[in-house]
Amino acid sequence: MRHILTRSCRDSSGTPVGATESITGAYELNLDETVPGLSDNALVAWTCTVPTVENPFDDLVSLFIVADRDCTIRVLPQEEAGINLEADSPLIWSVGTEGLARIPFAGDVTALYVTVAGSEDCGLKILALTNRAP
Repeated sequence: MRHILTRSCRDSSGTPVGATESITGAYELNLDETVPGLSDNALVAWTCTVPTVENPFDDLVSLFIVADRDCTIRVLPQEEAGINLEADSPLIWSVGTEGLARIPFAGDVTALYVTVAGSEDCGLKILALTNRAP
């Protein structure tokens, strides 16, 4: 399996500068979910094993999360903090580029809890690669 992550930036001159990273993994952990508007910690079934310093390429190696509405994603419903996603502004992470220090999860994920502030439903997509069988 392969993911191609693209990062780009456009300055005031309008000229884009970009980089592409190709990541391979054994399995995909993808999600395409609709979370109802005004949800507070709606349970979304998605799991992954977070890599460790000892074996950084044995588990999650690539992660792309995007939502079409502003939302907050938590791995435990009682968490104060979470991943705050703005509509159509993806979170992009790979073990090769960002390393373990910037992984958005503190530990293994057994479920996600999503809060949607607005009244419209939220389309949530996750594209992930791992080397651990799901």
